[in-house]
Amino acid sequence: MKTAGTFVRSILYQTVRILMFVQILLGALWIAGNFSTFQSFPETEELRQIADTLVTDEYVGILYPCVVKFAEGVSRFCPVPYYCLIYFMQLGLCFWTLWKLTGKNPGKIWLVLWLMTLPPAAQFNLAVLPQSPAVFMLLLCFYDSRYGKWIKAAVCWLLGGLLLPEFFLFGGGIYFAGLIFKMIRRRIPKRMVFQGIIAAVLVCLLTGITDSAAVEVHSRGRMARTPAAMALHRCVWPYFSVNRSFWAEEAKEAVSEESLIEISRDPGKVSREFGLVMEKTYGVKQSQSIYWKMAKDSFRIGTKKVVGDFTMDLLGYALSPFVIVWNLRGYGITFSGWNYSMMQHHTPNLTKYYVYYAGNILPLVLLLALALYLWNGDKRGFAANAQRMGLTCLGVLSAVVALWYSLSASGMQDYKNAILITIFWGLLVTAFMEEKKSSFNEQK
Repeated sequence: MKTAGTFVRSILYQTVRILMFVQILLGALWIAGNFSTFQSFPETEELRQIADTLVTDEYVGILYPCVVKFAEGVSRFCPVPYYCLIYFMQLGLCFWTLWKLTGKNPGKIWLVLWLMTLPPAAQFNLAVLPQSPAVFMLLLCFYDSRYGKWIKAAVCWLLGGLLLPEFFLFGGGIYFAGLIFKMIRRRIPKRMVFQGIIAAVLVCLLTGITDSAAVEVHSRGRMARTPAAMALHRCVWPYFSVNRSFWAEEAKEAVSEESLIEISRDPGKVSREFGLVMEKTYGVKQSQSIYWKMAKDSFRIGTKKVVGDFTMDLLGYALSPFVIVWNLRGYGITFSGWNYSMMQHHTPNLTKYYVYYAGNILPLVLLLALALYLWNGDKRGFAANAQRMGLTCLGVLSAVVALWYSLSASGMQDYKNAILITIFWGLLVTAFMEEKKSSFNEQK
């Protein structure tokens, strides 16, 4: 006869499964209802333009425009729109990556489908944007680096960096952290170390060659992507017009006060209007020193405001899947409302129920899964050392991603940049729910 504790655990487990199943059902309906539709993001039109010229800047990788061009070419010979071909590829990559990460579990298909139907993942798997494939390339790089598969890890690192330039840094961090760790622990022979180093050199060379051939500063109407530009955006917006009296004369002369008022209302104009005008007027090199001075002055004058804004952005990214619903209710300066408007355009009622349900039950699912893990008190799944270390490393990577995007700009918190963080929280839930070893425990 079952004890009362076993019966309660079974009820809790089935409750979590039911909550997950409802999300899977809503997500599957949303994907089915939107697979043949097109989300009209402005970035998508820019990617199509880049596909025609194959000239980009430091903000956009060259690989995704090539994918768009390839899909458009294939669609001419079949009755399928090019974006449907891209959706199919992105859904396939997402499923394959999550299948590898969730390991060996009798119910893993439900865990994978639940992760795939987390709204940010579902939305951007069905969007002509590079964020989704870049994230899953990064996760594959992470997976292969853990097991010393340096060639595969290097290929994923290269592809991720060519999809989104900042992912070259993220992937490089993962790759070298894995290589150094295994060298210190002496877990791989010297031959494998040499192979890993050669692969890394080739990735850097290929990335450098590609950038020199395809990247042209200002080609897309944005200021150069530099640490000074990031500091300017982070510290000065939305205080451009308020702090104008403290600026150097060059900055005052380049942009009128009326324009600064408009820039202070739209963070996207910092790069396209203020920064571009400055660099066209004074050159990229001289503009950098002006940016640094402006950032320092704004930080000195309004330290509390700048730190407060940064903290809110950082928390917004770190807790992205939990705060989307709050953002949609008007809390915070984010792009959540804009993304949601794209998502619900073709299926407004279904999208509303789907997004609000998934956003509201995720904290409950996490707490119930944690309660089950603590109640079981065994040494399987998440409790295993390799499992714990793998998820800790992924958590550190998620923190780095949140920090990067929070430092990059103010007022531009965007949950499409937090897909990796959303997947991390989902994997944490699946780790608590697992009944057998996961891919973090044993190499396949």
